[in-house]
Amino acid sequence: MQKTVLALCLSFNMLTACSKPNENNPPPDHNVTASLDDSASATVMDTPDTANALDWVGTYQGVLPCHDCSGIDTELELTLDHHFVLKQKILGKSNNNYVNEVKGSFQFLNGSDQMIQLDSSGDSRIYYIGAQFIEMRGDKGQVLDQPESNFKLTKSLE
Repeated sequence: MQKTVLALCLSFNMLTACSKPNENNPPPDHNVTASLDDSASATVMDTPDTANALDWVGTYQGVLPCHDCSGIDTELELTLDHHFVLKQKILGKSNNNYVNEVKGSFQFLNGSDQMIQLDSSGDSRIYYIGAQFIEMRGDKGQVLDQPESNFKLTKSLE
């Protein structure tokens, strides 16, 4: 599907690059809306910042703190169509091989491009998106006041 969108974008650019703008033929609009499926679409801007706009897509990994175990080995995958897969494994317990996996959707909070909230299948958790990491936040998006604990998941280089 991504190859189709890319091919359409390249074809559009090739067709418009060959024509000179004039009053009857205005310069092309470089905003391209690509339909990914029936439920999602993404607007891609033809600017130097385009790569940064999609930087949050990917898989994040790390060990989150736990009150009664050694930690929670966590993997969170975010997709362009605003879905997630969350895999968690409790460390330091007898059921050390059990991995809890949930799937759901998420949304950006209050028009922000740096705060997301998972749906109820992900316990409505809120994460801050940073450069190559995401950080779990409190129920109102606030930084968790536990300086000795690490709530960051690092983006995997795939």
